[in-house]
Amino acid sequence: MAAMAILSGLRYDYETIQKNFKEEDLLACIDVQNALKNGRAEGIKEGESRGKRQGTLMLLQHRFETLPEHITETVNGIESQTELDALFDAALNAETLEDVPL
Repeated sequence: MAAMAILSGLRYDYETIQKNFKEEDLLACIDVQNALKNGRAEGIKEGESRGKRQGTLMLLQHRFETLPEHITETVNGIESQTELDALFDAALNAETLEDVPL
């Protein structure tokens, strides 16, 4: 763990690293970096989806006033960004709430 703390903020030449750190410590650092990168990407994707769900619900409420609870639950359950984009577009063009494919 000390190796990760040292390597996280500093740069060393290859020879210094090889001399002072065990291979398993270096591999652990790489694993941590990969996990952070993947977690960050997943967090960004979830944030985008949450924003699209909220935006779609706000649009539906603005256009059709009170929304039945099942519609809110349905929209909040959509994971696909493609589906959310299509739903938002449909909500923009719908004449009535029944025209929105939910």
